Amino acid sequence: MLVLSAVLALPVLAAPIGTCIPGALSNYIGNPCSLGDTIFDNFSYSGNVDATNVNIDFQTVGTEFRLILAPVTGAGFFTNLSFTDRITVHAGVAPNILPAAYQIDGVKDQSNFSLAQGTAGQLQVVNSPAPPLF
Repeated sequence: MLVLSAVLALPVLAAPIGTCIPGALSNYIGNPCSLGDTIFDNFSYSGNVDATNVNIDFQTVGTEFRLILAPVTGAGFFTNLSFTDRITVHAGVAPNILPAAYQIDGVKDQSNFSLAQGTAGQLQVVNSPAPPLF
């Protein structure tokens, strides 16, 4: 199961915030990161592939941001996983400078499952948005 949460509040973060760069998912458990005006934090993961063997990548394409999880080569395929994070959009941080009022307005999901005989997959995305800012 993959769980994504979108939150539009300004949380108080105790840990320093680094830049979101591709790397091992295990490096992000308990460590927030930012990508422009977007903060990713509260990472939680469990699954059959150890978090040290799961790559995480953060991308922005136009006004869209993407978070991608993939096992490293040789680590096997996901047969089960649970992933949770919080995504916060901050006003006043480029490119979200006033009078702009960006917010998360939807969540897309995509998964690639094996085509091998006898395999199946199901992806469930749960979005828990905060109330609108305006």
